[in-house]
Amino acid sequence: MKKLIIGAAIGAGMVYIVRKLQEEGFLDELSNNMDNIANKAKKNFNKAFNKTKYEAENLKENIQNELQE
Repeated sequence: MKKLIIGAAIGAGMVYIVRKLQEEGFLDELSNNMDNIANKAKKNFNKAFNKTKYEAENLKENIQNELQE
């Protein structure tokens, strides 16, 4: 029972802290930062994917040209 009461107190304290951060607008700023990071990661992934695809196509064409000669 003692662990249950301690767990409930810790949970209530965490809820209080998160609520205060939300009221101060900290979570909105954090959310915007995370969104920006996700967008940058998506762009970098797409660039790397497209470059890899381009290189694979060039390699395929080079191999086909070598086999035809």
